[in-house]
Amino acid sequence: QRVNHPCINQRKDQRQTHKSNIKMKKSKQTKLTSTSMTSTSNASKGEKADKKKQKKKNDKPSQVEPIYYFFAVVALIAGVYTPSLYSTITSLSLSSSRVMSNLEQEDIQIGKSSQVSDTKDESSDFDMIDETFLECNDENLSQFLHDEAVIGMHILCFPSKKEVLKSKNNDKDVELKIYKGSVNQRSSFSQFDFTEHMTMSDLKQILDTKIAVEMYNKQTSIKQPWAIFSSDGKHLVGELENKYYDHDDDDEEKDVDTAIQLLQNHGMVILVEGGSWVWPGVRIGFQRIVEVSSDEQQNSKRNITIETLSLYPLVLSVQDFIAEHECTHIQNKADPSMQYSGVSLMDKDKGRPASDFRTSQSAFLDSKGDDIMLGLEWRTASLTRIHRTYQELTQVLRYGEEEKYSAHLDWFDRNLYKQDKDTLRLIDNGRRNRLATVFWYLSDVEEGGHTVFPRFNKAPQPYNFDDCTKGLLVKPQRGKVIVFYSLTPDGRGDPLSLHGACAVKEGIKWAANKWVWNSPMNFV
Repeated sequence: QRVNHPCINQRKDQRQTHKSNIKMKKSKQTKLTSTSMTSTSNASKGEKADKKKQKKKNDKPSQVEPIYYFFAVVALIAGVYTPSLYSTITSLSLSSSRVMSNLEQEDIQIGKSSQVSDTKDESSDFDMIDETFLECNDENLSQFLHDEAVIGMHILCFPSKKEVLKSKNNDKDVELKIYKGSVNQRSSFSQFDFTEHMTMSDLKQILDTKIAVEMYNKQTSIKQPWAIFSSDGKHLVGELENKYYDHDDDDEEKDVDTAIQLLQNHGMVILVEGGSWVWPGVRIGFQRIVEVSSDEQQNSKRNITIETLSLYPLVLSVQDFIAEHECTHIQNKADPSMQYSGVSLMDKDKGRPASDFRTSQSAFLDSKGDDIMLGLEWRTASLTRIHRTYQELTQVLRYGEEEKYSAHLDWFDRNLYKQDKDTLRLIDNGRRNRLATVFWYLSDVEEGGHTVFPRFNKAPQPYNFDDCTKGLLVKPQRGKVIVFYSLTPDGRGDPLSLHGACAVKEGIKWAANKWVWNSPMNFV
């Protein structure tokens, strides 16, 4: 299922701009062709009457200057031209205009490979087509390759159309390169012959048989179908998208091969087996600058820096994500509705009070009629590269002194909720689940109140779920957010994502969170 994504709007705008340029080129070409036809009929440029006569004769062969007849007869006598070649001269201007028109059509239909003549300037077309192309060089790869394999995430490097054309002319092979597991190891690197006729079926066969990508099975799969993204997280192609739709003026349906051409236009792309974008952590301390927006139309863009705090589990941090006035607004809006929090109990914990695990207060806020909350939802969607409809309502939290939340998981393990039919229905028996938590810190805390990840760096399951002396500790800082993933890139629950709220020792901790699912949930 392909969902309209706020980050794809830019690509759509680029495509519309590209088509507008083509239409302008066509308009100019039509004028040039009309002028050429008028000149070959001995019409004076300033005489309107001759232009009207030429328009009435548009079904007749173009007239030729007498001088051409003279040279043609001489050449015919000399044996240079044959009579058929002589007749070609009379339609030279019409033929050239048709060639230019055909080349413009090939620009529009990017999915079709074109035959380029020796006299055509190749660079102009490819500069326009490959405007989003990202080369798989060392510098770019360093932004995505890890020292250890990331299960369910693979880097695919497609050759550019220019490379394919050159290889065709030089009779040389070009390759599709794949880094399995996004790992910087030679043993995980593979190359496969690439031709201009490759289809999505060919690609799926390579992924299935050579890379061992898990294919979606409606009866047995407990994850979403895989998807391929651009290097900045824009959804490009999905496993079950048999057709790729190019929303042009005619809303024309393109065949599946257009998907390959789209991937080729981007060069380096990321395949995520779980079907939802996950920011590659690369290494602890790695920083990535990305663009986010606080509205659906992406009119309020700004750059932020994402820093990797942990790879196991994957935890990312963004400073100054929420403004001071936004933090205050959320607190004031939630304060009258705050109540002591509940929990979703596993089968083994049925009957126990929520206070055994959680002593904070909370309230859920809707964004309807609230521009600030709506802007934060869109900004969160832009940060995660996952549409707003995948989010739950905003949960606002308040922790007083000594209040805490024992270590827990945000995703639902279907094996632990077998007696809870409502939960099983909610998660579609495991296919749907919470993918990530975007945690907003709305206040500073004098002492305590850290978010703890006790299984940091693959540590074993803790014996004491209230222990805050081990693991990764994230200090509350007003305006900061962290993103931690409950599912690994292959779409399975991550037991390492166990986390808790350490007891506040001094002050009050205000926070909020957005649970982001791997499927549209329509909570907001």
